[in-house]
Amino acid sequence: MSLDYKEAFDLYAGEHLKKVFATQSYQNAIRFGGEPSTIHFVVLRFKGLMTALQGMTPLDFLKCIHKLSESIFPLVYNNGGWVHNFTIEFIELVFGENASCTSVFDSISSIYSIMNEYSKTESFLSKINLASSYFYGEVIYLNYGTSKRMFNDIIGENVDLARKLCGLCDYYGVTNISILSQVENSFTEKQIRKLDTIKISGTKKNYEVCEVCQNVSSREELDCINLFNKGVTLFKKKEWAKAILIFEKVLSNKKIDLPSQRYIKTCRQLIDVKPPNDWDGVFSF
Repeated sequence: MSLDYKEAFDLYAGEHLKKVFATQSYQNAIRFGGEPSTIHFVVLRFKGLMTALQGMTPLDFLKCIHKLSESIFPLVYNNGGWVHNFTIEFIELVFGENASCTSVFDSISSIYSIMNEYSKTESFLSKINLASSYFYGEVIYLNYGTSKRMFNDIIGENVDLARKLCGLCDYYGVTNISILSQVENSFTEKQIRKLDTIKISGTKKNYEVCEVCQNVSSREELDCINLFNKGVTLFKKKEWAKAILIFEKVLSNKKIDLPSQRYIKTCRQLIDVKPPNDWDGVFSF
């Protein structure tokens, strides 16, 4: 695969960074390098953590961040991954191509468990919404800088896509979101809830997205997943009245289910105002 790293850098870098590297002292010394690689990429978002920490003293703030990183980082490393990026509200994890999809989701599930345990003793954590997105595909490891100082990052359309997917967890009311084709061979039909077919701004393809319900075991929960998937199928067939009845059955068992509530609302809108004949059920974000 032929890569133009200078072109990649121009697309990646902000205006300030470009100006720094355009100065005379850098012009003749700048170096670029990199290579394509296939990875498992996970974005974890701790929505509300920054707000929750604002009332703390600086020392308590650092103690809390240290406690979280001290628990999460070793867990990821022990499962063959590493932390690519860590900010207050986001952690990005990378697992090599040879890692299995299920082992990556085991790591995600363990992090959720850690947060649940901490929320029992740290009340402010109960206000945080944890969400994640998973993507498997090719990225570019980019190295840039000078002989005195080098920088590195993981860039590419797939990285941007994974980050945008994480933001959709709020829209659908789920704790995780993935592209169906990338997880359907690793989990059973009973563990996958098919959420939608979407097109994200900046991408050319349509993606079927889903929620992985890895730890679901009760009969009632499994029935809800099966019913929900039937409802989505009816929705795509434009049988919106029938779809509403199915989603209402989900709500009768689960009471609170934001994806079902969203579909009921959308179905009613489509019944009231019929879409054009070329409607394909794809939602653009």
